[in-house]
Amino acid sequence: MKNEEKIKETIGKAAKGIGDAATAAAGKTGELAAAAKEKIVDVVDVNGNGEIDLEDFIILALRTPDPRGPREISSEAV
Repeated sequence: MKNEEKIKETIGKAAKGIGDAATAAAGKTGELAAAAKEKIVDVVDVNGNGEIDLEDFIILALRTPDPRGPREISSEAV
């Protein structure tokens, strides 16, 4: 019986260790995802309103150089 008890105790400790490691990994993954999201918003949010929206993509598109030369935007387009 002592061997069975030791085996159960060892399995219990191993399961707790695995659970603790999984919890730590999940927490770290969440932190990394939040940091990545912040960095993406910092890069893409060019108008500074804290959100990524259509206006940001329009500004980025207008700032992207055209390989054919400078763009000419008429006053009628505005």
